[in-house]
Amino acid sequence: MKFSITCLSAFMLLAAMPSFSQNTKSTVVELTTLVNVATPSVTLTWQNPNPSYFVLYRREKDAVDWFILLEAINSTTSTFTDTQVAVGQTYEYGILRQIGNVNAYGFALVPIEAPVVDERGDLSVFVEEALTSPLSMELERLLKDLVGDGWDVQWHIVPTTATVASVKSQVVADYTANGTDDVLLFGDLPIPYSGNAAWDGHDEHQGAWPSDAYYGDVDSGAWTDSDVNTNANVIPPARPQTINTPGD
Repeated sequence: MKFSITCLSAFMLLAAMPSFSQNTKSTVVELTTLVNVATPSVTLTWQNPNPSYFVLYRREKDAVDWFILLEAINSTTSTFTDTQVAVGQTYEYGILRQIGNVNAYGFALVPIEAPVVDERGDLSVFVEEALTSPLSMELERLLKDLVGDGWDVQWHIVPTTATVASVKSQVVADYTANGTDDVLLFGDLPIPYSGNAAWDGHDEHQGAWPSDAYYGDVDSGAWTDSDVNTNANVIPPARPQTINTPGD
């Protein structure tokens, strides 16, 4: 039996499980996939060095609902063949593996002779001006690769005098004029800071953090500079950028 859960619920489930500081490799599940068009089927394999609890999910690409394909407790299973697939479709697979108190995650995007995507929409690229000379060949190659991959590219060179507001203004202008779907920020560009949090649990980090989401939010108008005041924190901030005061 398969159980349908929303994408948000799936990731809330994963995030709710306890997690402790580990090295990068211990928190990653390397999913390997093998497609058999004749069957059709997708065989997934992953490392499972010790008996573990794991959940394997699947959804069609960009769908809302995830489905649980396999769930096991204290299991040494390290492979699964999904036969509920169709030629011409693309599927997303996610896995959570828990060994002791360590959570590890994996993801795989698997097309089964899916049609080529040759029109991806509009992309705004913002490039740090200081990089245009030393990386001229690489940037030219990047532009050609993006165009060849199906993007309609709006290319912007960002001067050293640029501000967060000026970059955001250009993002909004591109969106208004072209319906831009995505933004690529390349280099040392103005960094928007926002919020009042200490995501890593350290009190001296309480305050504003980098928020590229500010550039991606083109129509909500919900960003203010009046609600947060971290200047009076008891513990001095570790970085001046963390300080968030009204009107700054």
